[in-house]
Amino acid sequence: MRKLALFAGAFSAAIFLAVYLLPFGWRLPLAAVCIAAAFLPGKRRGRRLLLIGFCVGLLWSRGYDALTRIPAEQWDGRTETVDAVVLSYPEPTAYGIRQTVRLDLGPVGLRTILYADASDWEPGDRVTVTAKLTSSAYARGETVRYYHAKGIFLRAYLREAGPVEHGGGLRFLPARCSHALAEEIESVFGPGGPLVTALKLGQQTALSEFFLSALTRAGLRHTVAVSGMHLSFLVGFLLLLLPKRRWYTLLILTAVIFFFALMVGGRPSVIRAGVMQLFVLAAPVLGRDRDLPTGLTAALLLLLAANPYAAAHVGLQLSFTAVLGIALFSEPLFRFFSRCLPTGAVIQPFRFILKFIFSALATTLGAMVFTTPLTAYYFGTVSLISPLSNLLTLWAVSFLFCGGLCAGLLGLLWHPLGMAVAWPFRLLSGYLIHIIPALSRLNWAAVSASNVSIRSWLLFAYGMLALWLLARRLSPERRLCRPAVPAAACVAALFIALAFSAGPGTDLTVKVLDVGQGASTVLLSGDTSVVVDCGGDEAGTAAADCLQSAGMKQVDLLVLTHFHADHADGLPMLFDRLEIKAAAVPDVDDGLRGEFESLAAAEGTAVYWITEETRMRQGELDVTLYEPLGSGGGNEEGLCVLASCGDFDALITGDAGWVTEHMLVKYRTMPDIELLVAGHHGAEGSSSKELLETLRPEIAVISVGYNVYGHPAEETLARLTDAGVSVYRTDQCGDVTVRWQNGEA
Repeated sequence: MRKLALFAGAFSAAIFLAVYLLPFGWRLPLAAVCIAAAFLPGKRRGRRLLLIGFCVGLLWSRGYDALTRIPAEQWDGRTETVDAVVLSYPEPTAYGIRQTVRLDLGPVGLRTILYADASDWEPGDRVTVTAKLTSSAYARGETVRYYHAKGIFLRAYLREAGPVEHGGGLRFLPARCSHALAEEIESVFGPGGPLVTALKLGQQTALSEFFLSALTRAGLRHTVAVSGMHLSFLVGFLLLLLPKRRWYTLLILTAVIFFFALMVGGRPSVIRAGVMQLFVLAAPVLGRDRDLPTGLTAALLLLLAANPYAAAHVGLQLSFTAVLGIALFSEPLFRFFSRCLPTGAVIQPFRFILKFIFSALATTLGAMVFTTPLTAYYFGTVSLISPLSNLLTLWAVSFLFCGGLCAGLLGLLWHPLGMAVAWPFRLLSGYLIHIIPALSRLNWAAVSASNVSIRSWLLFAYGMLALWLLARRLSPERRLCRPAVPAAACVAALFIALAFSAGPGTDLTVKVLDVGQGASTVLLSGDTSVVVDCGGDEAGTAAADCLQSAGMKQVDLLVLTHFHADHADGLPMLFDRLEIKAAAVPDVDDGLRGEFESLAAAEGTAVYWITEETRMRQGELDVTLYEPLGSGGGNEEGLCVLASCGDFDALITGDAGWVTEHMLVKYRTMPDIELLVAGHHGAEGSSSKELLETLRPEIAVISVGYNVYGHPAEETLARLTDAGVSVYRTDQCGDVTVRWQNGEA
């Protein structure tokens, strides 16, 4: 068994190297070197096996590229008429639907995401399509691995479709069963149906953006991304009904695991868990010892053999690192917690409950050891409340998973029976629907990984972990290496990092958030918070995360320069996450005004319609709002905002152009400013020479993301440079933070 672990580990290492570092042309020569080295005289069997596995991995990745990625790149930018086999049901998008198909292109056909206005195609259907093809290696002007990691190498935009030939067959049965089961679960569970469907099948399309955000902050997103945990629930449930250590039980469970993995789309975490479960189940039947390294590496080999680019799949990385952390740390943590159990007759009846709590806590902390850096890197957040939220919810998730399965299957046989079985489990779905958002709204539930203090704490914590492991290895008396001291040091360091993350001692902190092609600026002064605009990519989440990471429970003043989507489409999330005490907006009928009014009315927010120059005092911060000075559209009919704290002045002009800027400096008394949040995402028609010469800003921040408008314009950048302004861009720097303290920025 360990021979398989050596070969699979080396094969997987070669695949990761090929995906992340090694150019295509280098793989064959390096493979030749490895195979030559493997058969040099004197090589031990283990080292020879490692070199052979590494060589096979390099050759396999090269062959896979030759059959899939390279042929896909040849079709980039072309419009073709081609036969397609439908692989999935349509999923709604903002502009229609998307559906996975296999196009009859290349030696083996190419998996493709097809975008269309509408579709009623089902898995197994065959159709001839005319579509514009683009490589999936690029998105929003950047190179991405997201689609390759899912085995998708092209995106197709439908122009015309021929007659549909309805098909099917056993290979499409899992997808059809998954769809039918999802519909039945949503029917029998009512309002909790989308959550149960996500828990059971990983289908998240029916979950609201608000609930998904709450899951992320609470550290519970894994509960709706079907993983090994869900498969463990399924296998554990079936083992209650089947005899143990029987060969036919192993065959039944193998078939169930295989079918379930296909039903949920072959997710890497499920495949990993399925292979490992089969190794565990087969060991006693075959008279072999359970071997975690072999099961783990064998699962990785199978996944990477099917698609080497799955090495870049976030779910795969999180799944394997979670298992590794649990295997290495959960048992020692549980023993440590158990030693802390009090003794005595009074506590005896509660020992079982305490052991359950300690076991759940040890498993969660073990899983977090290696997944926390990955979630910080990929998602930009660190969930601090994850241990508590897992403790409060996973027991309910396990019961709801099994109950949802039974209710859905029985409902397919007879709908009233499914309704009856689902009824008691609706209480659990209601509990989860209420507890998860409540946990996510707590201050410090999750913190931004972009914060220097949080990054420093992560480095300190993992440094302490490394030192503790080294001390345990070197110390002859392990009692001197108990984890209490490093754990206490990490907790103390966390509190210090949280204190500094709010910007201690600063008179004013201005954060221009990276929200893509949108705008959102957060101003913090003492216990006062002001948000100017909230639009762009997940702007509501970004602004709420920023404030809650700083310990803020509310927004004292929300200012919208105008109601266009790139300045206001994040409002629903912001209102959902935080209390908005007051809002100041222009009195113009444009864009998302109606949605804003509904949100403000529902939350009881005081609204100030700005029709003249207005000064609003917020703590130590003076906010001057200049009424719309231009005309002819929302951009020119927006507010300009001057925020002043002591001798520091920051100007935010929204999307105002030269005409409005001219009127602002001509008819309003303006100070020299230290910070300019450049207008209209750095467009050529904003940040005029007149504005720069009059206000003389020291720093300019451009809130911009991928766009087709040419923002920021070269002319604007040149004007700012010529004026001696230091320029920062959110598309290059991420969140830009300017702190003003004791007369210095």
